[in-house]
Amino acid sequence: MSQNVVQPYRFVPSANPIMYKELDRVTLTGTATTMDTGTFASKPYLMVLHHSIPTGGYANCKYTFNNSSGNAYANRYNENNGSDATANTQPNIDMRMGEYPAPCYAVSTIVNEADTQKQIVSHNVNQNTAGSGTPPADCALVAKYDQSTSAITQLESDKTSGGSYASGSEIIVLGADPDDTDTTGSFWEELAVVDLTTNTNIMDSGTFTAKQYLWVQLTTTLSSSPEAQIIFNNDSSSIYSTRYTVNGGASTTHTNVSYASGVTYNSPYNFGNMFILNDQTTDKMTMVEEVDQGTAGSGTEPNFREVHNKWADNSNQITRIEVQSSTGGDWASGSKLRVWGAD
Repeated sequence: MSQNVVQPYRFVPSANPIMYKELDRVTLTGTATTMDTGTFASKPYLMVLHHSIPTGGYANCKYTFNNSSGNAYANRYNENNGSDATANTQPNIDMRMGEYPAPCYAVSTIVNEADTQKQIVSHNVNQNTAGSGTPPADCALVAKYDQSTSAITQLESDKTSGGSYASGSEIIVLGADPDDTDTTGSFWEELAVVDLTTNTNIMDSGTFTAKQYLWVQLTTTLSSSPEAQIIFNNDSSSIYSTRYTVNGGASTTHTNVSYASGVTYNSPYNFGNMFILNDQTTDKMTMVEEVDQGTAGSGTEPNFREVHNKWADNSNQITRIEVQSSTGGDWASGSKLRVWGAD
């Protein structure tokens, strides 16, 4: 599989034809118990952005595809880096987005080839109690849909607990096809590009256009051993909180701190993805996945870090991202920062 299909913007020119395009969207203007995309075009690769806002209590999200509620679903999930749990032969996929009565943001990718079982990888971050005094909650989930004769062309999310979905809740379905020759209509718009040509202890995106959804990629080459601290809108006040794990270990949390935790774990070379829900009136929530090479060569395994952050500014959207060194070290020449966004 081409890497650019999975990460269609990994430091490639914006004219690259392999891109995610919006296939369908459902945005609630009132309270509802179901969110249904209706039928969308078949694409071999899907990305689903889901912003769930509960009202009246808990509002879990249970996915079905193509109006199929037969026992064709199975999943495995891990919440806050605890023990794995599984569910087999299910009538739906419990996305584990309603475990707290608070806004939640999930990004799911799906291999959607018609003639194979559909494989889903999903991560979500939940605001938990609003404000920087409480760390965000998170869930990592994988699932499969036992359908190997047709592609997914419809998605429905049903609430199964006491609350409902509030106005503003939204599901966006994106699709990518490597055989698509139309290079127009990309969902993700490039907002900022930073390519270091000298060593520095700060990578700064500069000011970019505010967007509801942000996707950030960071590749760092280290001239010493810095660790990333991320600052939004030049705000270093203590209104951030974070939860992170290293190599699948127990969660570490920090509250009322002056930065969001980012990629790099004291390794010479690191790569990370960060997805951000950038809603103006609520805590900004981020999900970061990062790999660092560790010692070069195949004799040493890489390290994995998963980070979830909140920035408790409820008045402004993120329009600037600074990646600062926490230890006085530098990001080396060749390090890269990319920001894409969409509404």
